[in-house]
Amino acid sequence: MVNLLVPENYGKEKEATLADAFRYGGDCKAAKQREYEIEKTIREFGEKTGIVFVENPDLRDATDTDEYTLKGHETTDLEEQATVRNICPEITIPQSRTFQEFLQYPTFPVVAKPFMINGHPWFTSQGDFKYLIEKRVQFEKMRAFLTQRELPFPEGHQWEGHYANNQPPGIDSFYYQDFIDTPGDRFTSLRVMASVTGRILCSSLLYSAETKDNVSILESNSDHYSPSFGDDVADFLTLPNSPVFLGAKNIFSNRAKGGGGIVLDPIETSKRPTKKEEKILKSHGFDPNSPELPPELREMSSKIAREYGRKKGLIVGIDWIKGQDGKWYYLETNIQPGLQTYLDHRSNGKGNEVETYLSIYKDLLMEISQIQSA
Repeated sequence: MVNLLVPENYGKEKEATLADAFRYGGDCKAAKQREYEIEKTIREFGEKTGIVFVENPDLRDATDTDEYTLKGHETTDLEEQATVRNICPEITIPQSRTFQEFLQYPTFPVVAKPFMINGHPWFTSQGDFKYLIEKRVQFEKMRAFLTQRELPFPEGHQWEGHYANNQPPGIDSFYYQDFIDTPGDRFTSLRVMASVTGRILCSSLLYSAETKDNVSILESNSDHYSPSFGDDVADFLTLPNSPVFLGAKNIFSNRAKGGGGIVLDPIETSKRPTKKEEKILKSHGFDPNSPELPPELREMSSKIAREYGRKKGLIVGIDWIKGQDGKWYYLETNIQPGLQTYLDHRSNGKGNEVETYLSIYKDLLMEISQIQSA
């Protein structure tokens, strides 16, 4: 018998909450209904295969080989790195330091990253925050943002004369990871999508929208914050007239920030690389005619998904980055990764995401049930 740990009331109709409104935005009710229908379909299918759905409101870990977790367990990035090192002792991870550790031996450039729980910074409700810190003056502005209670709203802001940051995030809300500069003229990373059975579903080399010599600065024109929002003021780091404006370069290589992806291990129906993408592949040592996921990343990704997936979830997205020294470095493991990489691999980037999501999970539930009954 296989137990699948799921969130409380999984597959049952639920009222939309304030958190759902933040998550889904405009048409929250319709999105919540769609979520219910997906969960209901997965639960009904899984139960038909003999899987027992165990509601897990306390988010306990799967305890033995007959238990799996549908939706990930909360961990911080540094805890995740320690776990991954135990799974793959041969793995290389960029040095990561707490504020106090970095303060003892400050070296630049580094990437300031918030401690993440389930893909979201613990100190704020929304956003995607990481900042390239190249010099001491930027670091001091970051420190001011994290610690100063009376951070004034910028001149001309609708709340000028008031103070934000009444509850500053604190110095321990960010850590500082060595910056890995990638080969070629783009910022890149490599995403491997894998299942808890250790099967590699697809992989893609992701690249930034802009070239390194024409990279933009992270800027925001947000004007909706008010003193009552407490610590939810991370945009102050990107408001040009803010006293703690960092002027940090945009180093994002994900699709959400306008970048693209190149399929590795392509099949006949995969999306093919453009001339620009062939150049990116060559700069990373891939054969543009037949780019393959490096064997060492395949092996480590499979092992991480198989062992860590019991805590993170049935499907994970494992991110890597290649340095100019030729080494591959581990970045992070993401819960329930987006499906565009999979669609690029399977159907030239086309397809219905809901249908694809259900197809992947049905196949995986069947695979789990057959493994356990074998």
